Amino acid sequence: MLEAPDFEALLNRNPIDKRALWVNPPQGWRPPNDDIVMTCHWGHARQMREAGVRVAYGPEESRGLIGHGSGFQVAVMTHPKSRTEWLWMLKNLVGTLLPDARIHCLGHKKSGIEGSIRQLRKQGLQAHKIDSARHCQVWQLEASSVPALQLGLSEWTLEWGGEPVRVAALPGVFAEGRLDAGSQLLLQTLSEHPLPAGRVLDFGCGAGVLTVVLARDERLVVDAVDVQWQAVECTRHTLAFNGLDAAVWPSDGLSDVDARYEAIVTNPPFHEHVKQTTAVTERFLQQVARHLKPGGRLRLVANAFLPYADLLEHEVGPFEVLAETPAYRVYEARHGE
Repeated sequence: MLEAPDFEALLNRNPIDKRALWVNPPQGWRPPNDDIVMTCHWGHARQMREAGVRVAYGPEESRGLIGHGSGFQVAVMTHPKSRTEWLWMLKNLVGTLLPDARIHCLGHKKSGIEGSIRQLRKQGLQAHKIDSARHCQVWQLEASSVPALQLGLSEWTLEWGGEPVRVAALPGVFAEGRLDAGSQLLLQTLSEHPLPAGRVLDFGCGAGVLTVVLARDERLVVDAVDVQWQAVECTRHTLAFNGLDAAVWPSDGLSDVDARYEAIVTNPPFHEHVKQTTAVTERFLQQVARHLKPGGRLRLVANAFLPYADLLEHEVGPFEVLAETPAYRVYEARHGE
């Protein structure tokens, strides 16, 4: 994803002269006039709403806010690190534009923007590069030439604890179509080291696999949050596929979480777009203690090389390693003990 300075620089070189629909612009950037923004990041959506911007969180809100044939002749979208996610975004975008609309796509070269355009050109997309600067590219696409894209909610199945788990999938959700090794290790600890009964939060719920396993434990009342629109939708559908209930809502970190829990369980991200970073998890660890009841537990899986041990002990409390492989560790820290 482009950072705001690169995004601004590219727009200064290639000004947009008409009212536009902006899709997933970078954090901190604001659109001109009465333009509309569509973003799949809850934190960005909330910040823009607080600044008075007309913003839709996810494509469903976008269709409701904009409507079909809204008069938009120009859209500006960024290219994420996932090509499939970009194709999915493009499919949702085209349905809100006039047939003769132009789409400006901006992205870092390392995001794969040129390969994505090349793939669709083979299917008839009319597109040409209009700029290349700051290791980024700007492409102009003709909306009427975007081919039909069969992308939407899908489903896959895994078996856990002797029972099938039906899992919803959308482009851009972490580990789409598979259970990653870190989550597998975390799930194993739930049977070997059961959580205390009570209210539990799945932080960064992704596709909802962990949420389902927690919700199958009748001793637990489960909440689940994620910042990404696709993840929130997937978790809701995954629960429904498996006949289970849990409260699921968007939250940027813990900013939209008010409750205190007997346990919080997480496989937190350490990438933001194409960059490796521990900032999201560090911020989470600095805030999590206020959401744990006295004696409450934080169970976290992370890559073994990530430096969370000191921060865990300082911000939450004494911890132990419940499970470990050469690649991953599952930590459990107890608050107020």
